[in-house]
Amino acid sequence: MVGETVQVNFRWPKGLVEDLEFVAKNLKVQKGDWVRMTLSKTLTIEKDNLEAHIIRRYVKGYISEEDFFEKMGRSPEKQLMDIRSRNLENTPSPVESLKATRKYMFESIGLNPDDVKESEEEPTMHFACPHCLKESEIPITGDYFKEIIKNKKVICPECKMSFDFVKKYI
Repeated sequence: MVGETVQVNFRWPKGLVEDLEFVAKNLKVQKGDWVRMTLSKTLTIEKDNLEAHIIRRYVKGYISEEDFFEKMGRSPEKQLMDIRSRNLENTPSPVESLKATRKYMFESIGLNPDDVKESEEEPTMHFACPHCLKESEIPITGDYFKEIIKNKKVICPECKMSFDFVKKYI
């Protein structure tokens, strides 16, 4: 660390100071030197990771050039701007991404997204319970549907019995 220095004072818990004394005594280094070196190493790694994260977000189009400047204190280089413009040209619109995600969700449990009935209120899916043989509809939004996708199990609203969620019950 060469150049100007600034004094910084920290207020630490006693347990942490005791740990620092233990480390300094056993490594045979001065406490201040050990803290300075460890802190500078950790801070440099964290700063590099944060800069890389901001650059990735800029390149993917999640933050604007103004936000990049505000966070980094400089404008993005021409090379980053070129990469960003190529990425944005090849990236589908958010609507297309949502449609693809929705299709993937349904196909992962063996459904065709076209089998889902969407009403103006809440999209639902029609199924027949193998236990009570009654037909029901379940919402395909929210936490309940996420649980169905995760566990591949449905609880019939009529008889309260659970069954494996497979296409043959639809």
